[in-house]
Amino acid sequence: MVSGHGKDILKGAAIISAFVLVGKAMGFVQKLVMAHYFGTGVEADAYTLAFSSIVFAIGLFPQQLLSPFLPLFAEKRKKEGEAAAWRLAGSVGSLVVLALVAVVVAGVTLAPQLVGAASSFKSADTTRLAVKLVRIMMPAVYFMGLFAFLALLLNAQKRFARPALGDTVNKLVLIGGLILLYRFFGISGLAVGVVLGAAAGYVIAATGVKDRLRGLSFGVDWKEPALKQLGVLMLPILLSVVIAQVRTIIDYKFASGMAEGSTASINYARSLVDTLVLLVPTAVGVAIYPVFSDMAAGKDRVALSDMLMRSLRMMVFLFIPVSVALILLRTPIVQIAFQRGQFTHESVALTVAPLTYYSLGLTAFALEILLMRFYFSMKNTLTPAIVGGLCVLVHLGVILMFKDSLQNASMALAATVSKGVKVAVLFVLLGSFLPTLQWRKNGVFVLKTLMAAACMGVALVLVFKGAAAVLPDPDAVGKLARLLVLALETGAAGVVGLAVFAAVARMLRMEESSAIGAWVKKRVGARVSGGG
Repeated sequence: MVSGHGKDILKGAAIISAFVLVGKAMGFVQKLVMAHYFGTGVEADAYTLAFSSIVFAIGLFPQQLLSPFLPLFAEKRKKEGEAAAWRLAGSVGSLVVLALVAVVVAGVTLAPQLVGAASSFKSADTTRLAVKLVRIMMPAVYFMGLFAFLALLLNAQKRFARPALGDTVNKLVLIGGLILLYRFFGISGLAVGVVLGAAAGYVIAATGVKDRLRGLSFGVDWKEPALKQLGVLMLPILLSVVIAQVRTIIDYKFASGMAEGSTASINYARSLVDTLVLLVPTAVGVAIYPVFSDMAAGKDRVALSDMLMRSLRMMVFLFIPVSVALILLRTPIVQIAFQRGQFTHESVALTVAPLTYYSLGLTAFALEILLMRFYFSMKNTLTPAIVGGLCVLVHLGVILMFKDSLQNASMALAATVSKGVKVAVLFVLLGSFLPTLQWRKNGVFVLKTLMAAACMGVALVLVFKGAAAVLPDPDAVGKLARLLVLALETGAAGVVGLAVFAAVARMLRMEESSAIGAWVKKRVGARVSGGG
């Protein structure tokens, strides 16, 4: 049964990752265009604060709050049939629509208060611009919320392509809005693109369930037990989301009071790390969530434990080497990604600092996603909420300790430390749900991974220095040649480093290395036979 589930997870994750790869590529294009036009200037700071700390943060509420709906939907369908499950969906959908309309109206009305609470801008003009951008972008929250609900319905049926496609289209429309509207509206054109992109993503998802949507009636069955259970499960998640947004507000509150560009630079740095997290852990998390929910409903604790442990080990195996590469190659990576137009050497320095500490937390960010999916599948939303709340205090404490010495990098360090603590505590608490946490096996695995990563780091540095000695100085050549030189140096070092990691892991007889090798060999063989 586990092998069958594993195939479903791999297939779903592969579909999601493919779309995410395209979507994030488009997201990077948007960041590149934004960096070119606005760099780390006042407009970039105002937009980053308005979107990341307010609009996007509010838009995350329905996505997080509705997470327990999936296991309840799966249980309803298993016990009472498809029709009963979709009646539950109709009640939940009606409540979602009403709540989203109220939130958008409140957001537009209270935009000045929201910006005032989330920022410490020294310039009144920057504050006013942020308020304007919040009001333009707030309708996007409505479409983001509906998209999150429809994505859960599709994922419950193990249909992953449509939501992933919707997210990709969202990015494409956003970029188009920025490019087409910038000349006429400046940074406001990007804000309009956010709304248009969110609406386009919703339309794509809606077409995937259009037959079901026609059969859903607008109304709420208040006697539905599952609806009441959803409300109970949502309360701790509401606390978790509020706590998470407090953490975001803390970051931008401190950053907005620092040197110009600090707020935008945090956003640029985090986008690099988030891209990697979205490509694999988020994709696997989306694909594995309905499987976790089905297994939890079936009370199959042994299989569930084995699947979770294997998934966690795979994330560690993949992301420790990536984290090492990102830390060692952080400066050329930022230069390649963003340095053009208004994104100057000073902007690179501002962005490299937080990227260093975000990179340290990459593995913890990945593990948190899978652990949260597991707890939600067990209908336990209270434990993550309590742990998350305590970790916000850790987050704030780290910022207060290091804000003067590390400046904007203190927020990144705080994120890494607090997420690391959260993952460690949630893992230990798994013992109350699972028959074994495989301590010895996991410990040996982590040691082997760190050994392979250390060898990789040495090889990466040597190759990068060797390439730098042979190739021209990037600062002594033209813009296009500079990008090519940096790409050659970084690419050569990264490829050799990862090859060394894979070779050492193979020598240490790591199960994960063999699994990845077998999967690649199978895929290549299928392509060759298909081509023949």
